[in-house]
Amino acid sequence: MQITLTVRGLKQAREVVENSPKILVKVKDRLSKRLAEEGLKIIRRHIINQDLPWAPLSKEYLATKVNQRLSENTYEATGEFAKNIQIRKDSSRDVWRIGAFSDVPHKASGLSMHRLGMILEYGCEEVGIPARPLFRPSAVELQRKIRGEQGQIKNEILKEVMQSIQY
Repeated sequence: MQITLTVRGLKQAREVVENSPKILVKVKDRLSKRLAEEGLKIIRRHIINQDLPWAPLSKEYLATKVNQRLSENTYEATGEFAKNIQIRKDSSRDVWRIGAFSDVPHKASGLSMHRLGMILEYGCEEVGIPARPLFRPSAVELQRKIRGEQGQIKNEILKEVMQSIQY
């Protein structure tokens, strides 16, 4: 089978070649944002389902949560931290990031949302908080999903590139 492409003039061909980098940057940005949104869904799903192998909450903290009528689940005492997990474009590195970026203090702890997220993710031995990884296993899950869908992703990229080329 032979595939041929007929170009009806060098002007159109030059425009396609000159615009290809711009088209690819737009496609990369849309795809990166979509993957970040998928990562955010994975994180939120883990918080809701409580399906990661986290260390149990201490008896004292669990009792405090019950007394204050807070959620007994990990990562969601008040829901404030979970609501602050979002995606954001880092323009300096041209990537999308997922995290709790807000410097607004967490009401109960007074810590910034970012600092609270670091403590939850990696733990804090000084005060006896074990690591309860959420972002790292979610990133691994997203990477597996991307690997499993590489063919589909390539087809989507090709489709978007072809739709972006105007003759």
